[in-house]
Amino acid sequence: MLQGSVLGPTLFNINSSELVPFSSLNFYFKYADDATLLVPSSNVSTVESEILHHAKWAESCNLRFNSSKTAELVFPARKNLPSPPPNSGVQRVPLLKILGVTLDSNLNFFQNAQISIEACSRSFFALRTMKQHGLVDQALFLVFKATVLSKLLYASPAWIGFLSKSTLDMYEAFLRRAVRFGYYNRNEPNVTALIASAEAKLFNKVVGNDGHVMHSLLPPKKNIPYSLRSRNHGRVLPDKDNRNFISRLLYLNTY
Repeated sequence: MLQGSVLGPTLFNINSSELVPFSSLNFYFKYADDATLLVPSSNVSTVESEILHHAKWAESCNLRFNSSKTAELVFPARKNLPSPPPNSGVQRVPLLKILGVTLDSNLNFFQNAQISIEACSRSFFALRTMKQHGLVDQALFLVFKATVLSKLLYASPAWIGFLSKSTLDMYEAFLRRAVRFGYYNRNEPNVTALIASAEAKLFNKVVGNDGHVMHSLLPPKKNIPYSLRSRNHGRVLPDKDNRNFISRLLYLNTY
């Protein structure tokens, strides 16, 4: 595989499809050239074996396992619970960015919010410059939505269920500041409404497309032999968990 070639990414994806966890109790999540290994606390003793397994796979493919780009993030099951022993050659970090979303060990996504809002705030200078050069309001609103708002709410269905009220207020405060500066129309939806709309669109795509990558996460359809008020999905309801996107939308508008 030649780096930078047209077929390079496709060939890498085909080749990496053979990479599976060393232990059947662990899980791999792969996207393009990023791979995330999820190891439950009950199986933490296999981490060293997983790293060795990954390094051997890379060597067999004429690749090199880059330990400097490999990091470990521990999610404690309970507060004050001792962390597992560190693994040689892998740096343990308090924050880890996965596909553009910053995860922290507490899974409260406060750091992700702070980083996103700071990055979006830096775009205000460019917007102010365009406004001073005569860009009309409607065009400015469009630029803000396309460049700033899309970055601010990136992957919001994945993290909105974990946010505290104070962290969500940080997003709302940022949008109010954009309205005050004239970059966002005050009649447009707030952050909560924007995320709800994005979630509804994504959920409808997941439910309506058997080939969607998230379709397998849906519970089975419920076979009801009698007539009841129709639901928007007709699926078996799992245990309620408002942090989880699928569970949250399955329970939406249920009584």
